Amino acid sequence: MPGLAVYMGAGAILVAHTRDLGWSFWHGLAFASGLSFMIKMVSVVMQYKLFGEAMARSAKIQRCVGVHKVGTLALIRVLSGPGLHLDKAAILCGGPDWPTVVLCGILHVGLGRTLVGELPNVFIVVPYTYAGACWLEDNL
Repeated sequence: MPGLAVYMGAGAILVAHTRDLGWSFWHGLAFASGLSFMIKMVSVVMQYKLFGEAMARSAKIQRCVGVHKVGTLALIRVLSGPGLHLDKAAILCGGPDWPTVVLCGILHVGLGRTLVGELPNVFIVVPYTYAGACWLEDNL
């Protein structure tokens, strides 16, 4: 399921529910955004571990991915670097989740480095959660 729909749905449903519980709009938004971001990061871990690492064991898949080709070697170099840099964030946050994260698992980039590269996604999650929350809010 596309993440943006999940974030907007979480904003609409969770903020409305927390308002019914007496929370402020902003507390509900913080809760919905935090939960949405946590779901995003858990999905990254699952894609990396369940699919990427499993596929990395197959020489046929490694050949298909082209782990020996210049472009893939360049990706490995960028993604395996320490810390968070614009090039790493552009690859991990700009690309589609499933293929990008699974490729990180196949290339043995490291789960920690992959998660660090995914951190800027908070700047995508929060506005979409906010948009979903505003969708059902009457007096904003």
